Amino acid sequence: MIWWMGFLVILSMWTISMMINALQALLVAAAIWATVQIHLQSRNIESIIRGPCPGELADFERRFSGRKLSILLILLVYVVTPTVFIGRAEKRLSILTVNDFGTFPSILPGESLLVLKSGTRPAKAGELVVFNSEHGTSIGRVVATAGKTVSVSEDGVVIDGVPVPSTSPESISFDDFVLTEAESTEARGLMVFSEFNGEGINPAQVFIRKNAVINRPDVVVPEGTVYVLADNRGTTHSTDSRFIGPVFTSNIAGQPLFVLWSAGNGPFGRIERVGSFPR
Repeated sequence: MIWWMGFLVILSMWTISMMINALQALLVAAAIWATVQIHLQSRNIESIIRGPCPGELADFERRFSGRKLSILLILLVYVVTPTVFIGRAEKRLSILTVNDFGTFPSILPGESLLVLKSGTRPAKAGELVVFNSEHGTSIGRVVATAGKTVSVSEDGVVIDGVPVPSTSPESISFDDFVLTEAESTEARGLMVFSEFNGEGINPAQVFIRKNAVINRPDVVVPEGTVYVLADNRGTTHSTDSRFIGPVFTSNIAGQPLFVLWSAGNGPFGRIERVGSFPR
């Protein structure tokens, strides 16, 4: 255990000093760990096979050595099983790295998210979704479904002539964030309010900047589409239905689950945000 901890410390120092990258460090650690596991497990299995009366099991020992069995078990438990699981999960999961400010500061630029790919259930109003367009892959919130009439302004969203319930905008404190230069620029003058859109959905945090929201008049959402808005409606660095029109449901790629990694200025990025859940 002591030598393993020492090895991990050395590996971490190599990674921090940029001698190797994080992926290389992970592969080295995995290879060393698998080698040690094969050695330890083979000794355990060989002792079990021999047992108290090794003569009675001589034929079995000749057919199947403990080392071969240990390698087989290690491969089965730590290689084959995870590979099968990942292979099946891959059909439902993907990874998205955010490159714009459409969800800032709920989701930060440079964060990688685990995404649950869309199934047969249609997207509901109030849900955060990942969608594809000619401008690439983006994240936005469904505010209106097919058949609804929607308009957007600095005062909020109006659906079928009824304003979506929301709280009053308030200023934001970024004391808990270590912002990059671009993020600091985006954060200036940003305000937040809660918007209650959709049944059974948690209120969405929406961000605006005074006199920066792009207004859009009434639009009837066609069949087979949804109206998607960026949570940060005061930014020009995003793609949503105000600019590209209603999004085809077939272009909805899935829903973000949680943050896998959050890049930042330091060597460990913003590790405190890993595992956070966008909603």
